[in-house]
Amino acid sequence: MKLSDLPIFESLDEIVEKLNNSSNLIIKSPTGSGKSLGLPLLLLRNNIIQGQILIVQPRRIAARSLALKASQLLNSSLGDQVGYQVRFEDRTSSNTKIIYVTDGVLLRKIITDRFLSRVGLVIFDEFHERSLSMDTSLALLRLLQKDKRPNLRLILTSASLELSKIQKYLNNSKVIELFTRNYSVKISYKPLLKNDNIYKKVTSEIKKNIDLYSGHFLVFASSFYEISKIIKDIHNQSWSRNFSIHALHGEMSLEDQEKIISNTKRRKIIVSTNIAETSLTIEGIQVVLDIGFAKKLSYDPVRNVNVLLPQKISKSSAEQRSGRAGRNEDGYCIRFWSQNDHDSRIEVDEPAISKLDLSEIYLILCNLNENPILLPWLDQPRKELFLRAKKNLISINAINPDDSITDRGKQIVKFPLEPKLALGLLIAKEYGCLEAFTLILSMVENRSPIIQKELNRDVIFSKNLNNFFRSDLDGLSSDLKQLLTVWAYAKDVSFSLVDCKTVGIHSLRCREAEKLAVKYCNIANVSVSSIESLRVDNLSHVLLTTFADQIVHLESRGKKTYLNLNGSRLHLSKNSIINDAKWLIPLKITEKIIKDHVTLEMEFVTELKTNDVLDFFHATVEENTEIILNPDTRRIVRRKFNQLGEIKFNVEESEDISKNEFSMAYVSELKSKRLSLKYWDLKVEEFLSRVKFANLNYPDYDIRPFDNDLLEKLFTEICRDARSWKEIRNRKVLPIMISLYSSNEIELLDQVAPLNITFSKNKRPFPIIYRNSKAFLRIKIQNLYDLKAHPVIPLTQQILTLEILAPNDRCVQVTDNLNEFWTGSYLQIKKELAGRYPKHEWR
Repeated sequence: MKLSDLPIFESLDEIVEKLNNSSNLIIKSPTGSGKSLGLPLLLLRNNIIQGQILIVQPRRIAARSLALKASQLLNSSLGDQVGYQVRFEDRTSSNTKIIYVTDGVLLRKIITDRFLSRVGLVIFDEFHERSLSMDTSLALLRLLQKDKRPNLRLILTSASLELSKIQKYLNNSKVIELFTRNYSVKISYKPLLKNDNIYKKVTSEIKKNIDLYSGHFLVFASSFYEISKIIKDIHNQSWSRNFSIHALHGEMSLEDQEKIISNTKRRKIIVSTNIAETSLTIEGIQVVLDIGFAKKLSYDPVRNVNVLLPQKISKSSAEQRSGRAGRNEDGYCIRFWSQNDHDSRIEVDEPAISKLDLSEIYLILCNLNENPILLPWLDQPRKELFLRAKKNLISINAINPDDSITDRGKQIVKFPLEPKLALGLLIAKEYGCLEAFTLILSMVENRSPIIQKELNRDVIFSKNLNNFFRSDLDGLSSDLKQLLTVWAYAKDVSFSLVDCKTVGIHSLRCREAEKLAVKYCNIANVSVSSIESLRVDNLSHVLLTTFADQIVHLESRGKKTYLNLNGSRLHLSKNSIINDAKWLIPLKITEKIIKDHVTLEMEFVTELKTNDVLDFFHATVEENTEIILNPDTRRIVRRKFNQLGEIKFNVEESEDISKNEFSMAYVSELKSKRLSLKYWDLKVEEFLSRVKFANLNYPDYDIRPFDNDLLEKLFTEICRDARSWKEIRNRKVLPIMISLYSSNEIELLDQVAPLNITFSKNKRPFPIIYRNSKAFLRIKIQNLYDLKAHPVIPLTQQILTLEILAPNDRCVQVTDNLNEFWTGSYLQIKKELAGRYPKHEWR
């Protein structure tokens, strides 16, 4: 490939002209136009930019892949003219002019060099992804342009941008909108029917197109589970042996990902999460099959949980996905949803700045002496997110109420971590277990090194690894014990790929975790080049101090459910080694769909001793008493317990209660609707409907509404002097309910909202039905013939809405005006019904 082969090459003159006349450029162009690769190279070749060019990528694999291709186009070695900087690697030199960086690396560059003194241009590629770091960096660079670096230039690129909004935001900016792409992509909508199996549907569509298209296939799924099901179904087909079939997802190593996207002669079927949606160019993809959902991790700061649920992708994401086809020849995209569904989807995804915890960003800005609220954001975050972040930071003594950063805050901000976790590292350093804690965080934060289905615990734990542990590991009842042992095993075999894989360990992830742990140790001023030994004797205390707000208590041993401080139910992961522990601290809580149910799942948990919990929370644990119904014995008991938040523990029960306590306990159960009364029947509901009707229409009659106070009085009377639940349950409800009202109120109610009305010759009563503010009469046509006027409630002249019935009791007309009915629709209704029911009277 040559630079001149890229579509963006045709717009070079326009790009150069507009960059010469403005500081900022906004480029909207379709996928496949070469903006990620060609734009920086063209600017370098034409000597447009003075200083380094940083290209910001949302993913490490994209940064690495693009840097490699760019260096090849320049016929130079990687790290010379073109390089990259990602979390674990820095492939740059003093000569490097073009540097591909992840959004997190860019933000850290700004923190260490507020003026980006060596940089002439920052290109925010795939800007529609809008990470927290990306939005924060853009706001800081916009401020920097205005005050200190007017010569710094910014370019924002994407296939889906809100041009007018961004141009208004960026000062002195120009817009270029490219409409060309190398090849066209045909879009087909094939919505799933009710009983369709999505996995078989995907396989079927691949088979239909094998001979129609000669390129590779790319399938977008929402999760690793979906990927595995689709791949399994494909492997079951005889034609699949002609293809190289791969999964592609974020849990894979960068090396494995790069092997999959590399060029091969054999045709591929790649089943991927949204990791392949942007920047990542897989050469030769000709057919895209899109399920239309994605699991995107977000954070719910109110519940303090990560949310990982499948969501419909936006229109812009769908466009990005279809753009993976048609890079080398005309492509084809199948969307497994309808055109109407597509039209109703949101245009772009909600930016992360609007929904994630802002504590780390808030602290960074305080450290830079920037007011987080006054920073020029593209989208202003909600005030409550800022307030919550500030409260969190004050609670750990990272900032003062005036937003000035504390000495502890200056230590915390050095870590590229959530402030709470960074504080945990500082505490671990004080307790002498920094290496172990950093290693745990590194393995929990990134992809787990444990291959669960293949893990051979017997072999791993039988190996003598005592040389790695400077204290008794057996004293740690925790999933983290398994993590540390897995790492120690991998370290002991020098991270051998073969030796580790044999026992179900991902060696590269263990090595990456150690690299990150070493980095954290060095930031904490503990100079190490590798992790050689671990202390774990104070680890439980460090975990409790760091994750105190995530403590949970056992609710059900059989179901492995726990309650947290807010009273929410959490499930223990099936992969946990913990059994029957009363108190746990999970390092990760994620909302997931498990067996079609949305649940909170805990991972990486550690058991805590009750005495340690009481010592730590001694100031907030309360002693309480309550009289309640024991759901197991169905008896009322006095319960004494300790309480921490919504968690009740050390529970003692006694049946030593008074008659009044017995009654009031059942009143509470009835109010909460955990129990119900046998004779709370249709007549009771009818009475309540009449009372509601009277209050809505005639409040001046002073018939009391049946509110919570009267409900409690009713239950109190029903439970009074009762000796068993059976006696309470069988008591008649309506007489007691009526007795709560005065005789005058009941007399008025019978007139304002009578039970029935009589107007026929035989004096037959017809029941009145009350629905909120309206009164209805269900009545057959023949019973209305002798009426001279529309029926009303006598006292108030309230019109009765008539539901007029045919002889078979089906409603044929609803009216509030009987005369209009006779002269209008009745004539047609009579014509249709008289033939069907000739024995009935028809006038």
